[in-house]
Amino acid sequence: MYCNACGAQNDDTAAACFRCGAALQTLTAQPQQPQQPVTDSYTPPAPYQQPYQMASSTPNIPDNLVMAILSLVICGCLPLGVMAIVNATQVKSKLAMGDIEGAMKASENAKKFAIASWAAGIFCCGAYVILNILAALAGS
Repeated sequence: MYCNACGAQNDDTAAACFRCGAALQTLTAQPQQPQQPVTDSYTPPAPYQQPYQMASSTPNIPDNLVMAILSLVICGCLPLGVMAIVNATQVKSKLAMGDIEGAMKASENAKKFAIASWAAGIFCCGAYVILNILAALAGS
């Protein structure tokens, strides 16, 4: 038993605190509440519910993720392809948060970066072919 005045631990049979001399209060037993009778009725669990889906009023905004991945893999323009993928992955999360304008902007940016990556890849491939042709003509 602990003293309410000083917090010292006392013997359970002590009437006064050994440190400060304050009278110790003995705990009286609380009357127990009668327990509810157990019934044999079975309550089945709630039926399976579909995961949360966005409201039907949410517009269908394309995320352009496939185009972004292909621009990175096929064209190999790393900075633009990565930016396209980053913006494409932000579209669905912004829609889920209700940020429709942000989702539309991320979708547009993903498309712009993917197209720029395609253009840079095609330009680099074309320049490589032209330089090889010029080198072959200069060597003969």
